[in-house]
Amino acid sequence: MEKEVIKSSIKTPDGTVLTSYYRHDFKIHKDKKTGKEYGIDGGTDYQRYIGDIDDCEIILIYSDDSFQNIRDNFTWGTFGINGDEKKSYLKLSEMSNNHIKAILNTQNHISYTTKNIFQQELEYRKDNYIFIKD
Repeated sequence: MEKEVIKSSIKTPDGTVLTSYYRHDFKIHKDKKTGKEYGIDGGTDYQRYIGDIDDCEIILIYSDDSFQNIRDNFTWGTFGINGDEKKSYLKLSEMSNNHIKAILNTQNHISYTTKNIFQQELEYRKDNYIFIKD
């Protein structure tokens, strides 16, 4: 199986990290250090960078990276347990066990890679006696 991008970000010279979470999720930032504008688009579907990206650190997390790197960087968008909160992004390592199980049971549209990451996380927690409550 070919490796896939599972997170796409850039870090600008002033330390701002821009992350594009999904296709057409365009983010732009005017850097306080250089005065230049930098941008990112495409989420994990494609990577498009705007501005003088030689000034930036490109941060790509792949499906074949170490699992610890995936745990610390893979994020999932959520509107909260009741679906009534502002959208936020949680790191895999911070999600509750029940949240991960609910995603696996209800989100049939997720890719094989994403499903596998969630399953690996539950197995990792089982092997390391980790349980995160809601």
